[in-house]
Amino acid sequence: MSSTTGVVQNNTGLALTFSNGGVSHGSNPNLLVQTLQPGASAAVFVANSDGAGVEGNVVAAGPQGSGVSFNLFYDNPVVGSNSGSVTSYNPSYTGSCAVGSGDDNTNTYTLQVA
Repeated sequence: MSSTTGVVQNNTGLALTFSNGGVSHGSNPNLLVQTLQPGASAAVFVANSDGAGVEGNVVAAGPQGSGVSFNLFYDNPVVGSNSGSVTSYNPSYTGSCAVGSGDDNTNTYTLQVA
């Protein structure tokens, strides 16, 4: 079994709200935090394997009407390297992902103003 923990550093200046996106492998991530205030960092989700590794995404969104949204991708396969990435849907904001190694890895997502 494997898992991925997603830690988010919120440098956007906005409160972010989290929701589950799509899942390719494993169960829906358990959301540990619903909202993350500006400047805060926290473990936001844990995705657990169903035996086939974990792969999917969590969505981070700014306040309604802000136009700020991020896709936090994670992949911890049974065989192969772990990966993760951030897609920002607003050109004024960007993100990066530091991918951890091992069967139970931690990806650290930094979300910020571009």
